[in-house]
Amino acid sequence: MLSKQATFVVCLCVVALASVSLCRGQAVSRAYPVTSEKKISARVKLGLVNLKIGAHQSLNAFEYRYAASDPTDLRYEYEISQDGVGELELSNLRSKNAENKNISFRLRDWFGADEDKREELPTLTLTFTDQLPIELFLTLAAGEHELDLSSLKLSSLELHSGACQTSVRFSKPNREAMERLKIATGASRFVVEGLGNANFKELNLHGGASDVTLDFSGELKARNAKAKISLGAGSLTVIVPQNEAVKLNYADNIFSSIDLPKDFKKKGDMYFSGNYGQGLGILEFDISSGMGAVKVEWK
Repeated sequence: MLSKQATFVVCLCVVALASVSLCRGQAVSRAYPVTSEKKISARVKLGLVNLKIGAHQSLNAFEYRYAASDPTDLRYEYEISQDGVGELELSNLRSKNAENKNISFRLRDWFGADEDKREELPTLTLTFTDQLPIELFLTLAAGEHELDLSSLKLSSLELHSGACQTSVRFSKPNREAMERLKIATGASRFVVEGLGNANFKELNLHGGASDVTLDFSGELKARNAKAKISLGAGSLTVIVPQNEAVKLNYADNIFSSIDLPKDFKKKGDMYFSGNYGQGLGILEFDISSGMGAVKVEWK
């Protein structure tokens, strides 16, 4: 917990850095300075919102700007635990029942809306310091999301998304080993670029009726990285750089198909890329699809 003196300092900083506009398209902006944190654990739960996440180089632990017709529906809590973890909770969902009712109503608007109406959705821009390790837990009900995680020291990522269009990008190598990378998507379009830069040991992804693209380009640090992917329905495209070897387990069924590069060979229940066994790093996949198409291609 923060000491009284530290709490007073943070409160003063919040007051100084917070700004609220009371005109149409109201917005609230806040920033919290780094004090005694050793790392940050952020839990973000959002309804129908356009979300952008990124990194910043300022001395603030995190900053955000929320623009909505009623920005007071975004609630936050932040405190530093005795072991030095800055614990952030950020949400615009008031309760589970209210969340379900709200999302059900808003999804009809979302899928039937024209582009002008979509631009009026609440927008949250959230950035974190690039100097501290971060655990990031995201629950996103609906909306369009751009998550640029390139410069963050990301030690853990859990992402649960509903009816969303989500893009995730790792354009630079993650400076922190990612112990946990879990993704669950609903009826969504989900694209990840630069997964090789994420510095993960194991990826777990579960999708519903999803259109998923996973690009594993980047500097893969783990000698043997594993990805377990399951889709209920939809399409999956896996893009692999040719300087990595691939070992693939795929469960055949009559409702799903797989398209592999010509150099892949099947041995028993496994598929191996032509460069497998040549001393390269190995990406090991375990893929299952209830109904849909799976495609693996070289980059």
